[in-house]
Amino acid sequence: GFFSCTGTEIGAQPLGTTLSRTKVRGRYYDLDVLAGTILVGADNREINTIEDLRNKRIGAVKISEFAGGQSQFWAMMKSGLDYIMDPDQVTFTNSQEDVVRGVLDGSWDVGFVRTGVVEQTEDLETGELVDPELFKVVSPRIYIMDTGDLFPYLHSTPVVPEWPLFAKEDLDRIVAEEVSISLINFEYHTLVGRAIHDCLDAANSTAQMNFCETAPPSYWIKDARCDTTRELAELAHQAGLAGHHSGFRPARSHFELRTIVQDIGFV
Repeated sequence: GFFSCTGTEIGAQPLGTTLSRTKVRGRYYDLDVLAGTILVGADNREINTIEDLRNKRIGAVKISEFAGGQSQFWAMMKSGLDYIMDPDQVTFTNSQEDVVRGVLDGSWDVGFVRTGVVEQTEDLETGELVDPELFKVVSPRIYIMDTGDLFPYLHSTPVVPEWPLFAKEDLDRIVAEEVSISLINFEYHTLVGRAIHDCLDAANSTAQMNFCETAPPSYWIKDARCDTTRELAELAHQAGLAGHHSGFRPARSHFELRTIVQDIGFV
């Protein structure tokens, strides 16, 4: 993964792990982990396990992409396959969505993408999101998250942390601590901003609109931070929408991710 390479080259340290906000089967999740998925068409009866990838055409994102290439290559290695010699062909698309579309149109037999990509891929002909039921996950795994909930996606590789925000090791300790604290506080500001926008979206009168636009942060979130202002909440909310995340959590360990990348020979 990119962070593992950066950490090796410049000694990067993670300051916080992204909370990726996603909607799956009608429920919102704030995910701090991701995984790699090995996809085939739902009607494909020839490919059910990783061992079945031998002599098959594979579509992947790029060789430097962890969840759209490297993690699946690692899974192949652990199943006794060589990701260079054993497939009939490996095509790199530089696009997660194009990998998904290639499985649908038969450009390749198998697709390597990160979890959540199928549900966000648009059918270029209809403009609608593709139906996840058109796909099957090879050698599916399940994972119990810290919250006790099931990770909402079936996946084919180990689960690893979401993207980190990282800094060089020589960054002043006080600066690193302040940035890390600010990242964690970001989520609490976002919660207030989201609640205000939910109110505005539901308002059906001028009086309700005025209330949404003037009520203090403590009204929306009982335990709102004392330093959360409406302006800060709005800024955090818009940043979250733009980045498809809801905040950050204390940095998760990237030890397993780095081990995977070392095993497969990319670090």
